[in-house]
Amino acid sequence: MRKHLLAATALAAAAALPASLAAQTVNGDLSDLGAAVATDTNTDHSSSFGATGQYLQGLYVSSDGTDLYIGLEGNSSFGNPLVVFIDVDAVTGDGSTVPATGGGGGALNGGDMVGSILDLADIDFGFSGNSTDDNSGTDAESYHLDAVDYTGAGNTATYLSFDSHTENTTDTAASTTSSWTTTFGTANVEFAYSDGDTGGSTEGFEIRIPLSLLGAVSTDSVQVFAAFTGGSGFFSSDVLPEVTGQTTNIGVDPDFTGLGGTQATASQSLPVELDSFGVE
Repeated sequence: MRKHLLAATALAAAAALPASLAAQTVNGDLSDLGAAVATDTNTDHSSSFGATGQYLQGLYVSSDGTDLYIGLEGNSSFGNPLVVFIDVDAVTGDGSTVPATGGGGGALNGGDMVGSILDLADIDFGFSGNSTDDNSGTDAESYHLDAVDYTGAGNTATYLSFDSHTENTTDTAASTTSSWTTTFGTANVEFAYSDGDTGGSTEGFEIRIPLSLLGAVSTDSVQVFAAFTGGSGFFSSDVLPEVTGQTTNIGVDPDFTGLGGTQATASQSLPVELDSFGVE
């Protein structure tokens, strides 16, 4: 971004990256990421969509000074992904309106997503993760992850890989590592997905991203916005930080700057605790 601080499709406002944390274990269990920086106070997710029990309920952000960790508490379902946008203060991306990619990118390149205006000053990176889960039992499933780099020409989308998991079951035994190339270099990202969240068990999607891939250092600031969407990017009611009083699906190409509340965490100066990110 240019003169503002950082952003995931649940927005988190500018906060300097904490640099005194030990490396975290990436396995889909978010309990080691500290307190959630944003939570969904609407416990009735019937206004969302997809299979019963699919939702986004908590957003977690932390750093150990080398990597950025993001966790989304909730459950994805087939065709309905969890998405994240990141804004880094020292990096120039593609403005606050979600642009089309050069091809691919999952829901981030969907017709209902492209053109949405976020509460971020600048969109630098995005992720779209989708489980094959159809909520029909305890089958073997997989969580597929796409990444988009908005900092270079063409808004390059990359399919990273998939993380195997068991449907409707706590599955924190392993993670998946995949190489990702951005404007700033090539390195491995690590992610995992556990499908056992029941609203309070702090499980879901977790990712570790080297700060070097984001063009960031430990003294920079980031914002994150996250959401549960349809496959084409149609927004459910579940975005974090949440829209004040929102109980129905948000829909197609929304302008978050005109909705209730601020979908961003509050600015913090050089936080050193896991829970130092706040909601603005």
